[in-house]
Amino acid sequence: KKANNIDNLLRAKSISIWDFEFLKLISKGAYGRVWLVKRKATGDVYAMKLIDSSDKVAIKRIIMILNFFLV
Repeated sequence: KKANNIDNLLRAKSISIWDFEFLKLISKGAYGRVWLVKRKATGDVYAMKLIDSSDKVAIKRIIMILNFFLV
């Protein structure tokens, strides 16, 4: 049943981060955080990973610079 709920969630066209209530921070890592969230419309509970895109951009820039000097 849970897999079917996730499939339906992914197919929803107008779902956004604002459709969820953030319950608890589960984990923090180098690239983002994982939150326990509850979908407001259904009450279903999920784990949501939020990736910090500014860190991804900075890492890509560093890799590009290192590749430039190493070539």
